[in-house]
Amino acid sequence: MRDFVEILVSVVLIVIFTQISIDLEMAEIQIPVTGQSFAVLLIAYIFGLKKGMLAVALYLLLGILGLQVFAEGKSGLDVILGNSGGFLIGFLFASAVVGYWAENRTNSFQNTLLSMFIGTVIILMIGVFWLSYKIGFSKAVEYGFVPFLPGAVIKIFLGAIAAYFFVKLRHKKTASKETV
Repeated sequence: MRDFVEILVSVVLIVIFTQISIDLEMAEIQIPVTGQSFAVLLIAYIFGLKKGMLAVALYLLLGILGLQVFAEGKSGLDVILGNSGGFLIGFLFASAVVGYWAENRTNSFQNTLLSMFIGTVIILMIGVFWLSYKIGFSKAVEYGFVPFLPGAVIKIFLGAIAAYFFVKLRHKKTASKETV
């Protein structure tokens, strides 16, 4: 039951952070900067490979099935097949890598920061790769990578700080319960 609740809370957090959205107003491409990647990577690091991937998969499934959970209240398969689809698919792969990393590395700030960086690179690479099939590689980099760099750097650092301290606090609570 606890696993189910953690996955459900994770999906809700992804949805909430998705609503933090900045439209870049680029004429050819409509891909907003959101808090999704922050939430996805944070959840994967905190809950690990299995729960992190399940939360992201459930989030994507809910959006595909018509719940307006994607950025700007969008939903449906057309969002996955559209310009931002590669980034959304990238969330699933990034959550797997970050979740695996968190389960198999010591919780140090450096490891947390590196995992957030790697997860972000995965999301951006898959997003640009997907977008390049629609508009060509140079435009995909121009519209699907460059504008997202400042936000990505901020989200990497904030995600690393939040994940590191959350995991550290959780381990501290677990250790104190074991000594009782």
